Amino acid sequence: MLHKRSSIDNIVSTPDSNYSHDDSEEGLEIEKIIGQIRASILINLPFFGYIMGHYKIYATMDKRISTFGVDRYYLYFNSKYVLQMKNNNQNWERDIRYQMLHLVIHLIFHHISRRNSRHAKIWTFAADVVVEQILRSVYEECTIPSNWQNTELYVAPDELYNMSTEQIYEKLLKLVIEESEKSSRKEMFNSFDFDDDLDKYVMDNIFGSRIPPDRERLNTTIDQVFDPEEIELLLGSYTNLTPECETEQIIQDMESEDEQSTASLHDEIFLGTVRTALERGKDNLPGSLSKTIDDFLNPVLNWRHLLSKNIQSIISNDYSWKHPNKRMYSQGYYLPSLDRENIDVIIAIDTSGSIEDEVLTYFLTETQSILHAIRNVRITLIDCDSKIQQVKIYQSGESLINHNFKGRGGTSFYPVFEYMKNHPAKVLIYFTDGEARFPKYANFKVIWVLTDRDKIAPVGKTIHFN
Repeated sequence: MLHKRSSIDNIVSTPDSNYSHDDSEEGLEIEKIIGQIRASILINLPFFGYIMGHYKIYATMDKRISTFGVDRYYLYFNSKYVLQMKNNNQNWERDIRYQMLHLVIHLIFHHISRRNSRHAKIWTFAADVVVEQILRSVYEECTIPSNWQNTELYVAPDELYNMSTEQIYEKLLKLVIEESEKSSRKEMFNSFDFDDDLDKYVMDNIFGSRIPPDRERLNTTIDQVFDPEEIELLLGSYTNLTPECETEQIIQDMESEDEQSTASLHDEIFLGTVRTALERGKDNLPGSLSKTIDDFLNPVLNWRHLLSKNIQSIISNDYSWKHPNKRMYSQGYYLPSLDRENIDVIIAIDTSGSIEDEVLTYFLTETQSILHAIRNVRITLIDCDSKIQQVKIYQSGESLINHNFKGRGGTSFYPVFEYMKNHPAKVLIYFTDGEARFPKYANFKVIWVLTDRDKIAPVGKTIHFN
């Protein structure tokens, strides 16, 4: 009886590469040389060298890998590219070493899996800006041999320093979109209706993880307005960077074949590798990088991000068959469309005496953010201490700046739960310190935002306010 290979077997045994292997003498010699360079990294920068040791060096003549790149299993080097470096560059070993460190930093920060459905070329630029900044700190602050020194280290524009890959991506995406306004082909871009979601996606800081309803359509439009060289010139002139790494192509090839379960399992195994590497090589890392990696391995998730993510997951699934998806209907497919009628959300704020004024202000600010970040939402705002003190209804775009809280007595959650019985809504969001007896059952979705990090509600989703 034949058994299907498990996901763990696929990872442990290293699956075949998507790219042809260079089996020539030159190709095998290149793999040997790069292996020796990797050994020198292990000796001098054990953190990076230990991680590299888990990946197979792979020489290829595949045209899709014209320089170097990395996926979940292989470190790729194009044989012709390495030979040209060896013959024309007296510092070629130094530069190969630098490129290998570049690859491993992409791996550490999951730049492949974090891309999701973002535009591949723009994401590659954003990720490379981050990687090159990290490499600069490594070369300036770590103890390394003199023949490693590189006087041509990348210097990013001031406005891109200390930004995450996602933040840089949004900045670059906005740049591309603004440039499209000057293009003779801008009508191609303007012919698409994004229902204001694009602006929110690019510029909304609180709901920065917000995904437009059709991001792939956005990517396609960008590719229709610009050719790859135009995007590269535009981003290169802004970032002062010309990426050599083939992350863009590899991401596209991986997405066409990867099973999500296998990818997730590999990521978990890789995190264990990075933790072990950090224990072994932490002493020879810049302090800022060590902390960044530690934070990445053990994230304290931003409560605003968690709240927005949970709200979006509930609201974005609100599909309706009442009106078919017009774009698909014109192509002969009858599919549901996202229901654009008012979406009812109930937000209860604990106004008991144990809640400080400053915390109430934070609660109100987040309620305002929800109103501005989600279209067609109608919020019922409830002030409740031991009983409901006030109920007000707000529409998208309305200001809550003049809302005056009422309460300051004891605490009970049950009045709001009773209110929900006669006023159904997509979700109840309850801001509170949790100093009361929780209901044990709810036949509706509820998200608790608790100031007490030691408490977890027995029903619904708990998010800790910090």
